[in-house]
Amino acid sequence: MKIARIPLHTGSRFHFGEFRIDTNVGLSSTSVIAHSDTLFSAIMNCAAILGNADNLVKAFIDSEVNFSSLFYYLKRNDSFVYFLPKPVSLEIDSKIDGNHKKRNKIKFVSLGVWKSGFNQNQWFDPNCDDYKIIQDEFVLLKDEYTSILLAETRKISIYGITQCPKSPIRKTDEESIYYQTDIVISDNGSDIETGFYFFYELSNNDSELILKNAVNVLSKTGIGGERNNMGQKMGDPVFSEINLDDMGSDNYVSISLLSPASLYEYNNVDCYKTILRGGRRLTSGSTYQVVRMMLEGALCKSKINGKLIEIGKDDENNIAYRNGKAFLIPVRL
Repeated sequence: MKIARIPLHTGSRFHFGEFRIDTNVGLSSTSVIAHSDTLFSAIMNCAAILGNADNLVKAFIDSEVNFSSLFYYLKRNDSFVYFLPKPVSLEIDSKIDGNHKKRNKIKFVSLGVWKSGFNQNQWFDPNCDDYKIIQDEFVLLKDEYTSILLAETRKISIYGITQCPKSPIRKTDEESIYYQTDIVISDNGSDIETGFYFFYELSNNDSELILKNAVNVLSKTGIGGERNNMGQKMGDPVFSEINLDDMGSDNYVSISLLSPASLYEYNNVDCYKTILRGGRRLTSGSTYQVVRMMLEGALCKSKINGKLIEIGKDDENNIAYRNGKAFLIPVRL
């Protein structure tokens, strides 16, 4: 399966906005990843800079192109650790061993854990040394951990969260102060690379060239909100592949936001959480439609497609879409 990696510089900051009814607090919280609808918007805007947005949107509508949400990876020398969203179904666990709260804090699992079958009851078992936990949110195999770290005493993290007070220039009253919450990429030493990556699939070479060119632009212009003053520093993207051939299964997990295209598709989603997306106000005064979507990690009984959602029209009367296409990978539970 094809992937695109974007190396990140230490200290780079990102804000991935979440829906808030009160727009005055819209910057006060951030997602820790760029969901697939955010990545879709960023890539389409970069394609527009190159004059190819219409072609790429059509390819997406025709299911010729699809991609996942944006996740984290670690690299040292030729060793990689790729992190994926934890399947939602893992939180349905009747066994209470005193560690269920710790397990529920885990947001991401490594590709190695994904392939090995999770075994989540062993993640915090003092008698089991097969797993390592990073900053309470990431679980990986011990072999993956040691391939990245040179010494057990060395600590590692993926990101931190910072909150800064701000005040609009044209307002002087104290109530005008607001807060912006950002993700900050951690410093793990010059020998360890932290970056974003996403899966993608396509059915023709023309679409691949447009996508790759757009991702190259994205690595220079940034992604997320407030990026003009965020200090985002990205390296040149690298396009590669990951082998998932040994993960044959009748079950799938969506690693993108998902909006089922029909009742049949909805009934084929076994377990999921939801999130509200949208509501951005345009300069014309209108707002985009707010939609409820299934979060990454939704468990599906069979392959489904999902859909692009028409959420309104922009200030130039173009149809605006939110990406609810399913990007599925096999899972053994």
